[in-house]
Amino acid sequence: MLEVELEKVYKSDVQVFGVSKGMTLLRIVQGFLLMHHKDTIENFPQREFIRVAKVSCSQEPTGLAAGDILLMLGDNAVTQMSVLRDMFALENLNMSVVRNQTEMRVNVPTVATSSWQSDRVVWFSGAQLEPPYFPLPLCARKLYSQIFVTSWRSGSPADMYGLSVRHFITGVNGVATEDFDSFTNEIRKLAGNSYCQITLVSLQGLTRTVSLMPNLRDFKTIDARRMEKEPYNWEFQEL
Repeated sequence: MLEVELEKVYKSDVQVFGVSKGMTLLRIVQGFLLMHHKDTIENFPQREFIRVAKVSCSQEPTGLAAGDILLMLGDNAVTQMSVLRDMFALENLNMSVVRNQTEMRVNVPTVATSSWQSDRVVWFSGAQLEPPYFPLPLCARKLYSQIFVTSWRSGSPADMYGLSVRHFITGVNGVATEDFDSFTNEIRKLAGNSYCQITLVSLQGLTRTVSLMPNLRDFKTIDARRMEKEPYNWEFQEL
């Protein structure tokens, strides 16, 4: 799978994105006729171009950039989304794109869809915390931490004190918590009836801090991990 967001661009609009008539039209028509030999050139104007609207903000390289116009995948012209089905089977794609009004060949790595499954979940003060899931890297400016608030129980401390969903947790009591190990280490230090300071960052990069009483007696902190040898089973630990 490609870690990008794609959109359709009609042939009449591609010049706005830097595709000149003389640069690529002949090559695309030739590739189009090889794929669809029963069609005629007159049918080509109804075909669409594919443009990269967004790229993942994850640290893994995507090979593509926002604004790229996809021309060729291997020897096949990219005239519709179905041409990109190889992204589900191959680890790397050899593509021709137009970037900044220049045609170039790029090697585009793909990612396995299995890597998008959560392998760890923590329940804290009624909130469910997970690693950033797909397509979150396409929505956020960056991944501010590996702890993302996905939901909370109504009436829980997370609900009452403003531990909002769709936010990253980046700190507890002033200590940076970039991953679950550092987060759970700080949670173990909390007393049941004392307030703690949770630092949150929104998808737009806005930072705020909430003061929260965890109520650890009624809302236990549970650390759940997917078992390596039995990936459909989970191991639960109360902190």
